[in-house]
Amino acid sequence: MKYNNFFGKFKKPLGYLIVVIIFFFLLKSLISNWQEIHWAELNFNFLYLILFFFFFCLSFIFGVWGWNLILAGMGYKISFKKSLKIIAASQLTKYVPGRIWIALGRAYLAEKEQISKSKSVSSVILETQLLFLAALFSYFVTYAFGFSQNILGLKIHPLIPAGLAILLLYPAWSEKMVAVIAKILKREYYPAHIGYKNFLVIFLVYLLNWVIQGLAFFFLLNSIYALNFSYLPYIVSSYILAWMIGFIVIFTPGGLGIREGALTYLLKFVMPLPVAIALSFFSRILITVSEIIFLLVSLKVKE
Repeated sequence: MKYNNFFGKFKKPLGYLIVVIIFFFLLKSLISNWQEIHWAELNFNFLYLILFFFFFCLSFIFGVWGWNLILAGMGYKISFKKSLKIIAASQLTKYVPGRIWIALGRAYLAEKEQISKSKSVSSVILETQLLFLAALFSYFVTYAFGFSQNILGLKIHPLIPAGLAILLLYPAWSEKMVAVIAKILKREYYPAHIGYKNFLVIFLVYLLNWVIQGLAFFFLLNSIYALNFSYLPYIVSSYILAWMIGFIVIFTPGGLGIREGALTYLLKFVMPLPVAIALSFFSRILITVSEIIFLLVSLKVKE
């Protein structure tokens, strides 16, 4: 109990400290390697920037659709517009350390639509689980284009773990995982009772969400630094892997710093290191701007 109290007390400042340390070293590396930038290779492309915003906003739509389908499976049928407003308004709470705030924020807003907090929190936990499994599957599939991978010293084709991710969609196993997560978070759990067919449909929606996000990220990079389309699978898999790493590290708000560090490491293989650092920062700023725009637009949507 004392350990939990100590951990809870210092978790937030520890998270921000980690963010500051990571950004410090990234900025230091950016300044140290500034001369490596070949400015002639940088070329701002407004069309690709527009395509980034278009596809990233489209991924939001798929995210809203996925949660709407989960609620429908739990017996709640609310309009797509209401789901959009709830998700858009609660999205920015992810920048608070800890993963529970986005669930609580959405539960508070969903309660106004006569959705109980327990069911709303359970729906967000299930959504997060399916999002992560879809990310895992998407990563291994996109990585599979011309690659093989060493896992625990064994050379395993990436499509094999991708197939294992599909097996975890079995409703009985999925329900147990959601129940365990709810217990860890000390939240009341409400079984979703969603059939395997519907699970696959929701999984496919989130799968498309990740592919579209990865494509948006590819266009974002190309708006500053030209990359051949042959790099598309690698860029998509790198974006998804960086998201998963940022998600797993719960100390930092919204994966802040962790995701940028992971992206920098992965992007340095296809572009100069200082460009990779700068674009990692740039992507965080534009993604946050996209979320704010999405929120403002959702507030204008009429019921």
